Amino acid sequence: MSSTSDSNGSDERDTGDDGSARLDGGTQAGGGGLANLTDQQKKIIAVALVIHVIVATFTLRDLRRRPAAAVLDLFVERVNLRWG
Repeated sequence: MSSTSDSNGSDERDTGDDGSARLDGGTQAGGGGLANLTDQQKKIIAVALVIHVIVATFTLRDLRRRPAAAVLDLFVERVNLRWG
């Protein structure tokens, strides 16, 4: 793709100083990791991660307390609900 806009009206892209693609708004396209996130976005990701860890902990604890046959029956029941 060229560094100027295409004649068909697609999104305008150019390359930044570091050679990475940028959209016409000046924001970098692609990765960048946590360095490009705002503080609010980092907090939201952290809260989501904590919630996932808590739910996973409770789920594993619940499955460990059940007899093996009950865990297998639960799995088979859910598979049957999904695929008939």
